[in-house]
Amino acid sequence: MSPPQSRFFALSRAELAIMIPELLLIGQLIDRSGMAWCIQSFGRSEMLQIAIEEWSGASPLYTRRMQKALCYSGDDVITIFKGLQLDIGAPPQFMDFRYTVTTAAPCLTWSRWGQTTSRACATTLRTPPSMRLQ
Repeated sequence: MSPPQSRFFALSRAELAIMIPELLLIGQLIDRSGMAWCIQSFGRSEMLQIAIEEWSGASPLYTRRMQKALCYSGDDVITIFKGLQLDIGAPPQFMDFRYTVTTAAPCLTWSRWGQTTSRACATTLRTPPSMRLQ
């Protein structure tokens, strides 16, 4: 028996371009509300550790699932950037990432390298200065 197809298969590319950022933001908001419970139950330092472990444990798995679902794969910088654009921890409305892919110098062993910058980060704006990582 094959698994049921997602209702998202019926959406056009234009409709998905609108829907996916909203779904990423919903996931981020659900996660952020869980972090408030962690602070109340375990304290701020433990919440920070939980958040780090959660992201580092889930992000690689989530990225592989997204690659399979969207029929792309690889381990080059372009594939990594595609995964970051779909990462639940970085919705476009929350993290304003910019990506640049450049051809590497001939002496390097890889053919491309990339750079990310962030024009704005809602986490930094909402985090009290005493809680920011130095």
